[in-house]
Amino acid sequence: MRVDKELVEQLVQQILGQLTHGHGIENVLILGSKNDVVDIQLPDDDGVTRRMFYSDEVYDAGQIDRYILPRLELGDMADLALGKTTSPRSDEVLKLLMSGKTVEVVSYAFSAFENTAPPKLFQLYCDYAETLSGFGLRPYTAVQKKIRLNKRVISEQDLEKCHAEGISRIAVTDKALVTSLAEECAKKFGIEIQRDERGA
Repeated sequence: MRVDKELVEQLVQQILGQLTHGHGIENVLILGSKNDVVDIQLPDDDGVTRRMFYSDEVYDAGQIDRYILPRLELGDMADLALGKTTSPRSDEVLKLLMSGKTVEVVSYAFSAFENTAPPKLFQLYCDYAETLSGFGLRPYTAVQKKIRLNKRVISEQDLEKCHAEGISRIAVTDKALVTSLAEECAKKFGIEIQRDERGA
């Protein structure tokens, strides 16, 4: 049996690359200038070493694991929802989305106008956010706050309260009943529901 040593070496390098790429190191690209971006808090207690890069630095695009956009402005949001760009930042985001990448957004500019914008206009931007979510643009959660709910029935109100408190993951027992409205609420707010015997 003849073994192609070059092929074997390439396979070994790929496997080693995947093993080290997925265990312990995460390369994060912040879509913005290092001078302009406010501090983005990434978890530091999960055993993962994170290397931060910024758009205006030199980095290896093939090694980036995660993309974070500090702020999505009104015009960029409207353009991206229509699949077009008019700024370098939205162009960068659109290229990432078109190549199948997920981009996390720390803040949406339209959120600041929730209490002042006409309801239909605000709803338009909520619809844009939903459209962009379908493209791969997701809200950023710095640290996944967890809580255990030791209740027999998990309701929509429970999920709304968790969302208001910034909780992104709840643990429930295997026997807990999660209402259909609670499940919809969990999807809407991006709250993960984990089941196990203890609810841990």
